[in-house]
Amino acid sequence: MTNRMAASRAASALAGSLTAFFATTPAFAGEFSLGLAAGTQTTLYRDQDDEAFVIPVVGYEGERFSYFLDTAAYQLFGGEAGETGWRVRALASARIFDQPKRNADLEKRHSTVDVGLESGAQGPWGSLNLQFLTDAMNHHDGFEIDLTYAYELKVTERLSLSPSLGISYYDEKLADYYFGVRPSEVRTSRAEYHPGKSGVATVGLMTIYALTDHWMLVGVVEEMVLSDELADSPLVETDSSTTALVGVLYRF
Repeated sequence: MTNRMAASRAASALAGSLTAFFATTPAFAGEFSLGLAAGTQTTLYRDQDDEAFVIPVVGYEGERFSYFLDTAAYQLFGGEAGETGWRVRALASARIFDQPKRNADLEKRHSTVDVGLESGAQGPWGSLNLQFLTDAMNHHDGFEIDLTYAYELKVTERLSLSPSLGISYYDEKLADYYFGVRPSEVRTSRAEYHPGKSGVATVGLMTIYALTDHWMLVGVVEEMVLSDELADSPLVETDSSTTALVGVLYRF
């Protein structure tokens, strides 16, 4: 019951990292990517096991339209991929939620599609992106604001490292939908709870190694830390979760 559960959150971490990488690399513009990734994620929630997963990787980065794993984007303003400057994109992103069977007595929380806008800038100093996303399917009816900074370090001609920092704000409706306890869900060991305005912070590292002109190895590690409002939920076991994955991609 995280922001994007298990493989879905890993997909988001991978998608965000590679989308940023492709956006700052002109050689990849207008190309398809196919691959496979596998990894693990530690759980935030009580009565839930850590996850292991395998996910297919499908992506496309065009002059204006891009798609990667769980997110589609269309560039409204700004320069082409790899250009220094500012751009604005429209986004549609899946928020997948798999309710644990051990919490079957909780009311159903649904997956949804979030839509919104992203404003970003890039230069020799790195890339900075601000996103606003809201529920398009009227499940949680809330919104999220994300701010992310990343910097690509070219270690060698084939190897690059991209550390990143992010912070996300959840409004009351979004936080309550996925982290709150409703009156009908109260049990002896589970009190009613409404987190209110809250958020998460993330720190990550992406590694890309180009095996050939078409094949690449990708590794992503991301640590997510909950704000006190979310960590205090009776549904939550720990205030942080780690996602790690490795994958192989082929660029057409």
